[in-house]
Amino acid sequence: MKLLILDIDETLIYGSEEELEKKSDFVVENYKIYKRPGVNEFLEMVFRIFKIGIWTTANQNYAEKIVEKLHINKNNLEFLWTRKNCNNYYDKNTGNSFLIKNLRKVKRLGYNLEEVIVIDDSPEKHIKNYGNLIVVSSFIGQNNDQELDFLSKYLLWLNLQSNVRTIEKRFWKSFL
Repeated sequence: MKLLILDIDETLIYGSEEELEKKSDFVVENYKIYKRPGVNEFLEMVFRIFKIGIWTTANQNYAEKIVEKLHINKNNLEFLWTRKNCNNYYDKNTGNSFLIKNLRKVKRLGYNLEEVIVIDDSPEKHIKNYGNLIVVSSFIGQNNDQELDFLSKYLLWLNLQSNVRTIEKRFWKSFL
């Protein structure tokens, strides 16, 4: 069974200090949280097919509350990693420093990277993981967002591939 690693913010949900034009789904730490359309069905589907890990650059308390509000049983997760599990990365070309999620940590847990898929809206956080990454569009509360519907279909196909790292994923939406 392949491991699917999910990001939280702008991937599964959107958090804002200001109320959008619609009512939020719930509130966590003064953030109004909006679930991405189809997130409940998406999570139900991926938990049936994959081992699931969550990796976010948010803090531990926030991540745990979001997972709880999304009705994800933490016991069903392979891991729930937060910013403390990220590495600082310094880009010599731009002079910027930012957090990255390095899959070497996942490999150290015994996972074969040929069977690890990462879903995130921030490709810069995966500067070392491009063979595993599916970049989704950032969700910022749009009602008409269909990203998870498209992604579900793609993941069903990708799950059948023996080595996900050999599959070009930059244009995954054109697959559909």
